Amino acid sequence: MNMKAENGLGGSQAGGGLLTVVAVLGAILMLVQGTVYYRAKAGARLLGSEKNKVLAMQMAEAGVEENVADLGRRTIKVHAGQTDSVTYDNKALEGGHYTSRLTTVAVGDSADTVDLTSSGSVGTGTQSIHTRMRLRKRIASVTVPVATTTRTITDTIRNPATMPALNTTPEWTACWSGVGPNCLVCHLPGAVVASRMVLSQNRATMWAGHGSHTGDYITTAAIGCGLYNPAPDTVNVVTFNNVTTNDTTVKVQFLTWK
Repeated sequence: MNMKAENGLGGSQAGGGLLTVVAVLGAILMLVQGTVYYRAKAGARLLGSEKNKVLAMQMAEAGVEENVADLGRRTIKVHAGQTDSVTYDNKALEGGHYTSRLTTVAVGDSADTVDLTSSGSVGTGTQSIHTRMRLRKRIASVTVPVATTTRTITDTIRNPATMPALNTTPEWTACWSGVGPNCLVCHLPGAVVASRMVLSQNRATMWAGHGSHTGDYITTAAIGCGLYNPAPDTVNVVTFNNVTTNDTTVKVQFLTWK
């Protein structure tokens, strides 16, 4: 009896000790998990911050590249007295933006010196680049042909003396083979264009009345004496002249970069 009682008491003590160990292990595991979570969270923030710094630096570099391209194309022309000129103001680029400023340090005949500051921003990350550049200038003469168009418009009037004889034209033949006794004739008394008129002429007497008149011709009501209307004559003459201009090319040399 005593032995059983002792054995029962020992089992209870052993069970209680095991529960205590499990509870302690659970608490330790919770502490470890919490520490890992907060470390991972801090690491993610650090990685995000570093990524933004890298992207911001790329934005700043993009601002430098665009200013160099503008200087090379002479889109931006450096001049004496130019100080702190904003060339790009918060220009958007792939989720970020950049701002750049150009300051003239010195101006010379063969080269200019400028300071360029470009700042890039992505999220909360901001990075800047400060660089000094020498702009070497070369003057080159460029000759190109330039086209000039001269337009001349004149009104020409047909000369009656160039008209064929009335009875030699296809219209004369068509008139004689047509239906009805009369045909329309454009008549120029004395071959004077200003005195032109349209007559309804009987076929039987047409030749007798118009055969010897210079400039007369068979016509229709729609045409009338339209062959003698003033006709505009347009002549375009294109000429090429060589034009020489002085063009300045720029070569950019980086002196400092920080």
